[in-house]
Amino acid sequence: MVEEIADNAPRSYRCNRCGHIFAIKAGSDNTCPVCGFNCDLHFCKILEASDEGY
Repeated sequence: MVEEIADNAPRSYRCNRCGHIFAIKAGSDNTCPVCGFNCDLHFCKILEASDEGY
């Protein structure tokens, strides 16, 4: 089964410390812009979050 990803739903991290959701950037340390927690596959949940400004 192939998982479809919506065009406006890039993969994002949900910070385990503060809950802020931010886009995953390849080749970056993916530090939460709100609290400074360093997210990775082991510490933060990966979500597909809309980048539309609702």
